[in-house]
Amino acid sequence: MKKAWLVLPLGVAAFGCAPNTRFRNAAVVPAMTPPMTTGRPLDHQARVEAYGGYTDNLTDLFPQEESTPALHVAHGMGGVGGKFRLGPITDIGARFEVGPYDSAQHSAVGTPPVPGHKSVVGAGITLGGHYVHRSGFGLGAVYEGTAYSVPWAQWECDGSASPCPARLNVPEGDNLPGYHLVDEGTETVYINQLSILPSYKRDIFTGFIGMSVRGTIENVGFSDSSTNGNLPSTGKPAALFTVGGELAFDRFRILMEAHRASANPGNSTWGFGLSIGYELGEPVRRRPAPQPDPFAPPAGYPPPGYPPPAGYPPPGGYPPPGGYAPPTAPAPAPDPVAPPTTPAPGDPYAPQ
Repeated sequence: MKKAWLVLPLGVAAFGCAPNTRFRNAAVVPAMTPPMTTGRPLDHQARVEAYGGYTDNLTDLFPQEESTPALHVAHGMGGVGGKFRLGPITDIGARFEVGPYDSAQHSAVGTPPVPGHKSVVGAGITLGGHYVHRSGFGLGAVYEGTAYSVPWAQWECDGSASPCPARLNVPEGDNLPGYHLVDEGTETVYINQLSILPSYKRDIFTGFIGMSVRGTIENVGFSDSSTNGNLPSTGKPAALFTVGGELAFDRFRILMEAHRASANPGNSTWGFGLSIGYELGEPVRRRPAPQPDPFAPPAGYPPPGYPPPAGYPPPGGYPPPGGYAPPTAPAPAPDPVAPPTTPAPGDPYAPQ
């Protein structure tokens, strides 16, 4: 298969080649971004916020026919959202975000343009569940479901040759020399993301880390078939790791995070984000941590009781071997002595 060698400025000059297939497809997709939250429950009844971020991606210099995506990955993502407290450990929210075409970088050499510089937009819901320990540690689980409106375009090689003749097919604005636009539109793609966020709060600062699994958006960038991957669709899930912190000033919240993404979509690498929020409604009353009793005795008082002394061993030879013989019945008492019948001489009480 013939390939066109391209020289593209990527900060420094880099060489690459793209397959000269009859069709080339392109789509504008959002970058990998984490949920902009610490994973802890709201301190008031509701919160509104605005956020923005940047995620870098690498360009595949040697894309493969019938497999490699050709995407415009929006480096800059921004949006607004709100949350409402459902209960002591749960909340629900909505979000809207946009990824401008002008901030995007293509994921592969030879990615054709999307006419009109259309941006990718998304809207969805968030669900959060949280557990907070009195020591300050917490654990949160956050689900985000977003429907993205993804612009796409399909280009066909001029003439009927297949594969197309090798040439430098470098996009020039909304044109791709050697190709002509045959179809374009928008496709709705649903993306799910589930995140686990351990955290620790002390005074006004909350530190957190996050681990997310998120769906991706893919297409087939280079194909000799007009229907093979021409429309963007949900791709393989990818991993996302986050570390960040949040400062609380009365009702204001300022969150900063840095994230590292796996290789999809568009060979995403690293990024960072900033969120500014404001909480509304009455503050949430949580059970205070137990306070020590000022009148409690010191630790270790009273001392533990002494164990009872061990019993003394019996003296040697006790009890005697064989045991005691049973006692015998007592001897009968002797009969009392009868009084004398003859009074003693001189007895004054003797009968007369």
